[in-house]
Amino acid sequence: MTRIVDDTFTEGSDTELSAHTPDTGTSWTKREGLPGPLDLDIVAADDAVSPDAGGDGVAYTCSPTPSDEGVDEYNVNFTTLNADAGGVFTNFGVVARWTTVDNWYGASIDPPASSSANMRVIKRVADVDTSLGTRDECGTVNCHDDEEFEFRLRTSTNRLEFEKLSTGGTINSDDSALTDQGETGIAYGDSVSIDITVTNGKSITSFFWDDLGAGDAAATPFPAHDFGLVRVPGKVLAY
Repeated sequence: MTRIVDDTFTEGSDTELSAHTPDTGTSWTKREGLPGPLDLDIVAADDAVSPDAGGDGVAYTCSPTPSDEGVDEYNVNFTTLNADAGGVFTNFGVVARWTTVDNWYGASIDPPASSSANMRVIKRVADVDTSLGTRDECGTVNCHDDEEFEFRLRTSTNRLEFEKLSTGGTINSDDSALTDQGETGIAYGDSVSIDITVTNGKSITSFFWDDLGAGDAAATPFPAHDFGLVRVPGKVLAY
């Protein structure tokens, strides 16, 4: 796999994300910030990105995009720094197959103190939101801090998988409403989830998206509605 965009959000001073160049890749572009101005800023002391205020939603996509690269199947990874800071009820994570503010898939996490559905995958099609799966992956404060999550986009059989890599907890969906290669990036609040507002302080310390190079396997097939699976090398365990 090749990381097309890879970013650890390192800057010498606090910097709005669109003014920052990723470690690998060319740029970040603000797609939505409601109400304006609502930005994502790199906090230099933390080497992490987070909203600069509260609001409804904010999203940035990165370049090169999957569309630029002609990539249909790809992975999007992000690592949290502070997932529970700044209060509750703020989903944040990544978007993929983004074509407009009204059409995208979103994979997000929510502080466990606020919701048993602290992992979520949704689709927004023609500005209509639909939940594709939720998961209660942890129930203690700070249990999503310093964790890496992976959102996998495929063209057949479990087209969407969202996994917390340290535990193997996974949401799977075979939804095929959005098939464009589109763009991918970071989003908060209503720009990645359903009717959720933004609380500042929740931060992401790294992000990358990669293509599937020669010899890389497609997503591991799972039965439908298998929201209670744990990955173990060579096995799939239900609980």
